[in-house]
Amino acid sequence: ILPRSSQYIKWIVSAGLAQVSEFSFVLGSRARRAGVISREVYLLILSVTTLSLLLAPVLWRAAITRPHLPTLAVHIEGTEAFEP
Repeated sequence: ILPRSSQYIKWIVSAGLAQVSEFSFVLGSRARRAGVISREVYLLILSVTTLSLLLAPVLWRAAITRPHLPTLAVHIEGTEAFEP
């Protein structure tokens, strides 16, 4: 979907999508109470969600400060906005 020249944007989007949200705690809890998933699956959901939340800041920093990727210049109504 994105042009080849938008590697920076791809890293930012990937870092944002890598995080599993807090809503997973709610869904896992409800599914466990309803008997839809086993205790083991519930604990796996908790583990993955917790790791995702802990690693999210690291992923964001890595995505934003990629030194080998070109900087992103966004043209908005004839003006140039700079994002590192």
